[in-house]
Amino acid sequence: MMSTYWLARQFRTHKMKLSKDEVAINKIVGLRLRESRELCDYTQIEASKLLGITKMFLGKIEKGLNTNNIPLKLMQEAARVYEVSIGFLFSETDDFEVSDEVKTKRDFGVKIHSFHQKQLSKLVVKAAAQDRKLKVLVKSMKSNLYAVGELDEAFITFKKMNPSFDDMPCSSKLSHRVNKLSKLAAQARLELVKNQATPLNFLPN
Repeated sequence: MMSTYWLARQFRTHKMKLSKDEVAINKIVGLRLRESRELCDYTQIEASKLLGITKMFLGKIEKGLNTNNIPLKLMQEAARVYEVSIGFLFSETDDFEVSDEVKTKRDFGVKIHSFHQKQLSKLVVKAAAQDRKLKVLVKSMKSNLYAVGELDEAFITFKKMNPSFDDMPCSSKLSHRVNKLSKLAAQARLELVKNQATPLNFLPN
């Protein structure tokens, strides 16, 4: 007669082998479930709601941490939600498409996404070019405004050193134009600061 100890040992060994097989299958299925979810661009929260399970349970299944058998109903629901074949989920095939219609929809979606990515890349390149041009314009404007400021200071100094300036020919016309230029320069500085193109200390004291 077989001893109780021998039977218990055989049972534990058999159970351990089954557990290893189950773990291996769960890891494969979990990986395919995650791939399918990512193909649909679903988060775990979104997918768990569609599958009618908790995010924690889905996370365990995708990582292969669930040592219990994965319900067949869940696999059927995952195939429906992710629009993939049952064979793909069980790693029987690498073809995830469930039908030609779904494949057409996916291909179209990929093309649309690719088109949008290309358009976005073009916009980024254009925006970078516009930014470079704007920086050149701002730099040029700042140089001109500094030159106007120096001209204004030189003009004021010249008038102080020449008390009879107002009696000179065309002095009134020259003063008017210099004053107008100074006002326009002050407005330009203010606009640059308001639009954060230059720091606040760019404004005259």
